[in-house]
Amino acid sequence: MNPILLVGDIHLADKAPSSCTDSYCDDLFDLLEQTVAIANELDAIPVWAGDVFHVKAPARTSHRTVQRAIRLVEGYKHRLRIVPGNHDMSGDRFESLYETQPLGVLLEAGAKLLRGWDDEAPVLYGVPWLQGYGEGQEPPLLGDAVCEWNDGFGINSSLMVAHAPLYPPGAELTYENIPMALWADRMSNVGSCYYGHVHDFHGVTEVGGVTFCNDGAITRGSLTESHLNRTVMVTVWED
Repeated sequence: MNPILLVGDIHLADKAPSSCTDSYCDDLFDLLEQTVAIANELDAIPVWAGDVFHVKAPARTSHRTVQRAIRLVEGYKHRLRIVPGNHDMSGDRFESLYETQPLGVLLEAGAKLLRGWDDEAPVLYGVPWLQGYGEGQEPPLLGDAVCEWNDGFGINSSLMVAHAPLYPPGAELTYENIPMALWADRMSNVGSCYYGHVHDFHGVTEVGGVTFCNDGAITRGSLTESHLNRTVMVTVWED
């Protein structure tokens, strides 16, 4: 099985977020070009873990930026997989991907939606952003979203890629958090889970038999001190 190259939140935008430099978009594309080079050198399958575009209103994401993203995606040797994030959907409606959102154009142009098991790379399983996060409670759809995992192929050496507010024990947020122990339980306490949505670096955490990893977003759209000081990186996973 090919290794998997995992890329955290991207947040492409024509207009730089507040306090960011005017070169924000060009800088992001430069980083993404580096992911293409790394993935192709390693013969790895690339996976983006959500929030590909920053602004949900499609009128505020230009055709130029979307077309530039399409050309970049075509540079990967292996087909790109994408797990949609909350910034990729309107009103947390999965259907909006193909109705109004720029990510839907990227998917139609050749990127592959990773939702559930990947029929071409059976070690991969995707869980897009789910409604109902908050106060440490389980979203209504969490059980359904990962129930197929338990029927999967090679589950002990498989990788779940999620866009979810997961935090290591002791670092949880009070307003948006799913306990890792709960998530691990839904994974039958086996396998690995790489998660997007959280921009800070978490590194690798072992909880309930599951190896969790988040090496931070590829973007510096949130200019907190931790974001300015951390090293921007990608993650490689092998079975």
